[in-house]
Amino acid sequence: MNQLRSITRPRGGRLVLLLGLSLVATAIAPGPMALAQGSDPAAPSSFAPVSLGTADPADRVEVNLLLAERDPAAATAYLTAQRDPASPDYRHFLTAAESGTRFGATDEAIARVSVALSAAGLDIVSMPPQRSRLVVGGSVAAVGAFLGLAIESYQDPRTGIVYHATTGEATVPAALADVVVGVTGLSRYLPVSAIDPADAPPPPARGLKPADLAKAYGFQSLWDQGIDGTGTTVAILQFGIDTDADLAVFDATFGIEGPLPERIPVSGGLEGAPASFGVEATLDTQVLRAVAPGAQILVYGFPSTTTFGSAMDAIVADGRAQLVSVSYGKCYAPGYVGLDEIIEAQASLEKAAIAGVSLFAASGDWGAFSCHAFDKTDGQVSTFFPACTDNVVSVGGTLLEVREDGTYLRETGWEDYLTTSGTGGGAADVNGPDGPLEPLPDFQKGVPGVDQSGARQCPDVSAAADSDTGYLLFYTDPATGVAGWQMVGGTSASAPFWAGAMALVQQQTQAAGIERLGFLTPLFYQIAQTHPAAFHDVTRGGNLLDSATPGWDRATGLGSPDLAVLSQAILETLGGIAN
Repeated sequence: MNQLRSITRPRGGRLVLLLGLSLVATAIAPGPMALAQGSDPAAPSSFAPVSLGTADPADRVEVNLLLAERDPAAATAYLTAQRDPASPDYRHFLTAAESGTRFGATDEAIARVSVALSAAGLDIVSMPPQRSRLVVGGSVAAVGAFLGLAIESYQDPRTGIVYHATTGEATVPAALADVVVGVTGLSRYLPVSAIDPADAPPPPARGLKPADLAKAYGFQSLWDQGIDGTGTTVAILQFGIDTDADLAVFDATFGIEGPLPERIPVSGGLEGAPASFGVEATLDTQVLRAVAPGAQILVYGFPSTTTFGSAMDAIVADGRAQLVSVSYGKCYAPGYVGLDEIIEAQASLEKAAIAGVSLFAASGDWGAFSCHAFDKTDGQVSTFFPACTDNVVSVGGTLLEVREDGTYLRETGWEDYLTTSGTGGGAADVNGPDGPLEPLPDFQKGVPGVDQSGARQCPDVSAAADSDTGYLLFYTDPATGVAGWQMVGGTSASAPFWAGAMALVQQQTQAAGIERLGFLTPLFYQIAQTHPAAFHDVTRGGNLLDSATPGWDRATGLGSPDLAVLSQAILETLGGIAN
């Protein structure tokens, strides 16, 4: 894990929040739904926020102060040992509290920061058990003075939403420079839809149904054995909200029975969530339920200004889910995601892996040009954050084709040149103060197709995402009350698909006495070598830049699952006894 050497934030940093989602009704898919979270309102943007001047000094704001670990090298070494069969720490997972006690900030460091905050008129709102950050609150005047920056107000002209954002660079008192390694949450721009839902064409009377997925990806045989995710728990990291009413129609139509999702608001999330996120929330829940209807789904709802690191810390601290799905992200390039937020996410994802938690993250819907989603003039080659970080399962997308009987025929890497949409993929070649922020992880070293001189490359795996063969879901538009079936594509669908697929596997491994799957990305690469039939190797199509090739590639990763084969391979590899 990399550590910041300074507390300054990149100049002109623009934080953007993306929703990887494509709504489809014809063979020509409309552009993906892009959402944004601002950082530097002065930076060029399609959203053109309006400056309202200096924020009211009495307004309350909250920010995250990132705390230095007591021994970053020890945490990384432990994660390596946890994956080494010869190590006594092999598959010895730690809870969030255990991880915090072992690797988090020291009591002395926390006390020093607490004293300084109190003297500055600021209060500590919370600290996660990982001891990775302090959530600090206070007035605009006090926070601005403590961090040496100006806080201004802006308004989104399309929604009327007024929010805070900062100008300049944040600093902390010199006496704390060794214990506070970054600041996040400085900007409060609520993301909104970049397209008018009224412009969306009517949905088609087709789309992937639960039975279609089960037959094509080989888990109908698991269902027939009663393996439907029962006894497992899967989390969705969510900024929107779906409804039980829509889910009831979905369940009744496809004969699904299982526990209803539990929706967990965090820091005021869910209530008041942007209406434009409703389709995404519905897609995440219904796709996951289509694959693993017996699994308990936990929808953790966060305010749309929440950083990914703090969201993952909350889910891991709750300790109930080993599998997490996220369909949101940001362009992984300078000016779009802040350095502090990257470092924060890396630390949080490392602790998630140490806890044995796998995050399945959508690789994006704009091919190898993720920044294009936010600025149509930006054609730079770019990947997706947090999908293309270490300690994540990055999930790409394909066009699925089946035989007349519904069984698997082949897949093509999803790319649509007419709409400039497609599976995200590439190298996370963004540099920080100490070099590449995402050096090549161990699990990709020596893998054919992976550029061994490059940084972390993605995706790791893939599944159906092309909008022409999208997933069928039932959705009620909260703005109009219009309800109906929609066919939805994007890696926003393939990510929860994979999380649901692993819930089926987890049910099997738990029956074999294996309580935790652990962080799955290294295991996938291992199995691709020992059990190549576990993955459908996609050799057609691409990501608008890179072609799908035999073996791993930047369009589809290792490929999509033959789940009947993959589940047995995981059981064998982890030492379980298959029934």
